[in-house]
Amino acid sequence: MRFHPTLRTLVLIMAAAFVAALAAGVLADSKRISLEPEEGLFKKPLKAFKSDACSGGKCIGTEDEIVDKGKECGGTVKIEFDVATSGNYVFWGRARWPDDCGDSFYIQIDDGEKRVFGEEGTPEQWRWRKLKSVKFNLSKGEHTLYIHGREDGALLDKVILQHESDGRIPQGKSG
Repeated sequence: MRFHPTLRTLVLIMAAAFVAALAAGVLADSKRISLEPEEGLFKKPLKAFKSDACSGGKCIGTEDEIVDKGKECGGTVKIEFDVATSGNYVFWGRARWPDDCGDSFYIQIDDGEKRVFGEEGTPEQWRWRKLKSVKFNLSKGEHTLYIHGREDGALLDKVILQHESDGRIPQGKSG
């Protein structure tokens, strides 16, 4: 069977667009939302850092020791996202801490309460960490994730919001 050249070209363009959308995460799993914090809107001192160890080659955070010990570093990254399947979601973040004085961020969704993400050891290693004892009840539609600076030197590479029915544990750079 032969196709008209225009139809063949149209099919090839549509296939390429589908593959590109899939790679970009636009056609992501309806119960797993993958976010790159460096693509959000920044308020200093939080900023993006280049790193080959990170998914997408970048992560967010602050320089270490920019504030006195015990003081919060501040700053915010704002990321808008869509939820396809309403329900309870668990927050996972791939993070790296310089030490136990630089091992946390605040996480907030929409106008909800700020939650402490981190505050557990294993400095100097990239690792997936779960926001413990917290599930975010998200309705279908648009939402906003805020990542607030808490302790200087903490770095965050990637975020996954995962429906509670999905028991996967993120692995590697991409989760």
